[in-house]
Amino acid sequence: MVKVSILGPEHLHEQLATHDDVYYNDVLRLEQGHEQHESMTPSAALQHTFSHLHSLTELARLFDGKIVDVSSDRVIIELCAKPNRIDSFVKLLKPFGILEAARSGVMAMPRSPVLDHYEAQQENAYGKDSGVDITQLPPG
Repeated sequence: MVKVSILGPEHLHEQLATHDDVYYNDVLRLEQGHEQHESMTPSAALQHTFSHLHSLTELARLFDGKIVDVSSDRVIIELCAKPNRIDSFVKLLKPFGILEAARSGVMAMPRSPVLDHYEAQQENAYGKDSGVDITQLPPG
C-alpha cells in the first residue's frame, strides 16, 4: 500500500506528518523547478490535481493495482504483485510524492477442502475414501 500526494511534489512537505530529511531535501530540489505552480489560479490548480489523480489511477490500472482511498490531497493505492514489480511501481510513483508506504512479505494460505454437503460427511476429508490424492496438495 502506498499513500501518494495528488497535489504534486511541490506540496509534499506540507503533507508529511514528520519532516524527514530525505524527503525534505528532495522536495526542496523539486520546488526550485516548480515555482510556477504557486502563481496558478484555483481553477488551474484543480485541473492540475485532477490530472495527477487521473495519472495515478491509470498507473494503478496498468499494474493491476487498486485505489482504496481518495481524499482531497492524497490517494492510497494497493498493489499485490511480485517484489520486482512492486519496486518498479514505487519508482514510477516517486515523482508524484510518496507520503507513506507499507509492504508485507510473501504470504500464502493453504486451500480449504471442498466438501459435498449432500453426501454423508466423513471424519477426515482427506481420508483414504475421500478420493483426494494427498501428494497433490500444497504444503501446510
